[in-house]
Amino acid sequence: MKLKQNDVVVFFGDSVTDTCHQVKQDYPYGSGYVNMVDSHINTNYCDLNVRVWNKGINGNRTKDLVARVKEDVLDLHPNMVFILIGVNDAWRSYDQNDPTSVEQFVKNYKTILDAIRAADTTTQIVMMSPFIIPSVEWVLNFKDDLDEKTKVVIDLAKEYQIPLIPLHELMPQYDQKLPGMVSFDGVHPSVVGHALIAQQIIQYLLG
Repeated sequence: MKLKQNDVVVFFGDSVTDTCHQVKQDYPYGSGYVNMVDSHINTNYCDLNVRVWNKGINGNRTKDLVARVKEDVLDLHPNMVFILIGVNDAWRSYDQNDPTSVEQFVKNYKTILDAIRAADTTTQIVMMSPFIIPSVEWVLNFKDDLDEKTKVVIDLAKEYQIPLIPLHELMPQYDQKLPGMVSFDGVHPSVVGHALIAQQIIQYLLG
């Protein structure tokens, strides 16, 4: 069990993490995997008094996380930070002709990791690789771009010796077993998809 008494856990990312938590006041954790993880913790380990924060924002890229890492992560003094970012860095090159180069992606991601480490070396970081569901044909338009950025995430996890939850492998595998049930558009998880992500996080926390 990696959770301890009074731990603060931050989930930092984009819309996959956000799941409307900003616009629905009665959903402070969103309606996705963060909500599911928080519910599991507080149902089974309420005595630990763990505080979960959803710090996902729809449409964010790595540059946006750099801009808000202090306010949305460091100022909360977390014991653990889960990071899921990257799909919009690739997607924007396709739908808005606004690419993020691999070099800039590396720089941005390192800035985020370095900021967290510099603030408190005891903070546990967990990286989750960005993903798409290739069976949804339109996402193939930026798959090559995302593959490059996913490799960066994998390499940085090794370089920084940070645990990695390989969603880029797991989510397409789940899609093969549950066709059409993991994501409704190839990018954003369905309820089933969010449950699968939550399952991976809970397994990590309990490991």
